[in-house]
Parts: sequence; structure tokens; C-alpha cells
Amino acid sequence: MYQHHNWQGALLDYPVSKVVCVAVTMPNILKRWAAQYRRASAVY
Repeated sequence: MYQHHNWQGALLDYPVSKVVCVAVTMPNILKRWAAQYRRASAVY
């Protein structure tokens, strides 16, 4: 069975149906979104 782990290899106790993904390029993505949607609030 698949189990989620953090970047250090420690087990994260999340249900298998939930996927946790944080991209290395996330700051760049957020900058692009901020440029496109300056007046809209972002909810993550």
C-alpha cells in the first residue's frame, strides 16, 4: 500500500485517497498567478 512521506522520508499519516504535492516551482507559479489575478483572492 502507498504511504505519503515528507521530503525527509518521515511518514505522513494522510488517507491514501488524498495526494499532497508541493512543486519545487511553486513560487514561480504563484508569481505568474499574482500577475494575472492581482485583484482576486487566492485560496489554497
